Amino acid sequence: MTNTYNEEHFTATLWHYFPGIIKTLSVIGIIISIFTLFNGLVDGGSNSSGNYTYDPKIIRDYNYSIGNKDSRVKYVYFVDFQCPACKGNDESFKQIKQEYKDRIQFVYKHNPLTQIHTNAKQAAIAVQAAGEQGKFIEYGEQAFANQSSLGPDSLEKYAKNIGLDIPKWKSDNSSKKIANYINFDQEDLKNSYFDKSSVSGTTKPVGEGVGTPTSVLIKDGKVTDWWTGGQENSVIKSKLDELLK
Repeated sequence: MTNTYNEEHFTATLWHYFPGIIKTLSVIGIIISIFTLFNGLVDGGSNSSGNYTYDPKIIRDYNYSIGNKDSRVKYVYFVDFQCPACKGNDESFKQIKQEYKDRIQFVYKHNPLTQIHTNAKQAAIAVQAAGEQGKFIEYGEQAFANQSSLGPDSLEKYAKNIGLDIPKWKSDNSSKKIANYINFDQEDLKNSYFDKSSVSGTTKPVGEGVGTPTSVLIKDGKVTDWWTGGQENSVIKSKLDELLK
């Protein structure tokens, strides 16, 4: 009988305080939500909160670029720093950039193919973090040269090799902001529609990704051509010369 009384008494007491418990939990939940929102804003606002919005221009303020920013012609280059094809195409792309940098803007965007390149995303984050200190290209070259060694310790070593401020690089390398930049680049590619490529003859439907490297040519805000993989520089130059007319 004593046990029955205690159980009934406990149950009655619990139900008596139940509304207050619910209210308390609700207040705690609101406080946590406010803190989370504030933390996201401090870490970079809408660009770092993970709230993605598609922009058909596909060029964002944080994307590293070289060349003539006022040019009507843009060359957008989607790259995976663990991709052997991207490494193999790098020298040819350097030559194109060098020849056309006064007339065209070249823009880098990330497309780490993590299904086949397990360290590609972390390498992309590391490169982008180096870009915060103006050394996107220098770090990218380190990554290309050491594609078989892109673990955390190696990535930090490459940051030291090019003279980065290591505490700042570490902070950027672990930030939500930089990680989301990589995600946004891939979402931009996935959510874009590209008309028939003059190289492959195929379109790029909305909702589908592509391989790397992928080149996208834009004039006056409109995609004019695209292709995945390398091309002879003579072919690329003829396309660029036509767009510059």
